[in-house]
Amino acid sequence: MAMAVWKTGDMLDGIEGIMNLAAVSGEDLATSSDMVTNALTAFGLKADASGHFANVLAAASSNANTNVSMLGESTKYAAPLAGSLAICMKA
Repeated sequence: MAMAVWKTGDMLDGIEGIMNLAAVSGEDLATSSDMVTNALTAFGLKADASGHFANVLAAASSNANTNVSMLGESTKYAAPLAGSLAICMKA
């Protein structure tokens, strides 16, 4: 989270969603943190949206033929474009 230039308050706001995503997905905490911080930054969302983002990834993976890791990987490509067009996942 520090590498994503999150301040202490941002880290406290975002840690619950990141930990929940790690628990649900089976990914390690570092991978989940990287996935969430990168996507939120690209979408132009704040750290407190991490819970919503985690819920969206978990729901999408349970209703599709994919997993959280693959969805997180896809946000590397989709989120910057969506963020630049002001299309984001509203919390």
